[in-house]
Amino acid sequence: MMQIANRDVFPTSATTEVFEPVKTLFEIPAIDEAFNRHEAAAVRAKRRYHRFGRIAIVLIAFSSIYTVAEAIIIPAYPLQPIVSAIAVFLAGFGIILQIYLIVTHQKEKWLLNRYAVERLRSAKFQAYHLGHIAEDADELERLSDNFAIRQVAQIENELNGGDSVFRAFQPVGVVSVVRTPKKPVNADLARISKEAYCELRVQYQRRFAQSELTHFANRRRVFYSSQDMIYLSAAAFAFFALATKLFAGLDGSFASGWLDFLAVTLFIVGATVSILDNASIEEQSQTRFEQYVRDIDRISADADQTNLLDLVYNMELLCLQ
Repeated sequence: MMQIANRDVFPTSATTEVFEPVKTLFEIPAIDEAFNRHEAAAVRAKRRYHRFGRIAIVLIAFSSIYTVAEAIIIPAYPLQPIVSAIAVFLAGFGIILQIYLIVTHQKEKWLLNRYAVERLRSAKFQAYHLGHIAEDADELERLSDNFAIRQVAQIENELNGGDSVFRAFQPVGVVSVVRTPKKPVNADLARISKEAYCELRVQYQRRFAQSELTHFANRRRVFYSSQDMIYLSAAAFAFFALATKLFAGLDGSFASGWLDFLAVTLFIVGATVSILDNASIEEQSQTRFEQYVRDIDRISADADQTNLLDLVYNMELLCLQ
């Protein structure tokens, strides 16, 4: 994982110093303000969706396990009605959390604001193409500010349509990069703009994608081994429980009850882990990032022979796709 989020959109002072002639591209007020607002909303909704969702799943799983234990292995005891009521309350609370997430549309808010953030990120980097057509730094600032105002207005109008933006979205239709003239107005300004773009967009996205792939690989290696062990253990206990009933005549005994309880419990735990994993859709994400790295490498390999306009167009189209 990247150590500091959005370092590409908000570069360090050291990076700004390196690319001083085009520093106006690093601070575009209209885009920066909208970006920060939607980023905060996306992070807040995602945190609620994952945190409350996981709590709900764990509470329901715990209550289910206790219910099985109460029916199979736990003898009657004085506080049983109270503990059972607590288990019911926890399960009910978990269900309420799930209903809250559905009613308040936390997932939709997360995805919609994340969509806005990535559109704004792309808009800010699309502005780099203006380094190809600007005469000097002052004109670059004017052009980038005007470009940003139009882009933010367009994105906010899209968001007004709610979830329909996902169906209507066409990457090629939102890349606002002119493809002419082939020769830059100010060769030095275009060169520095291109160098800054390669560093902050092309290389940053490649490093980001590689960090995500490393994260996925490490996490899934642990996940697959633990999930396999859980299901194998559950199957073993189910086999032993059935064997004791058929061959050892222990039906209804203490040992048979524990075997039944462990088998059912492990199956519940395994199902819970699978639900949590399916919610993360990491397997699909890993496949996309692997292809993403290959596509970035292709664009990067041709960067020296590609002018700034075509480089920005090709990379932004890839990112938006």
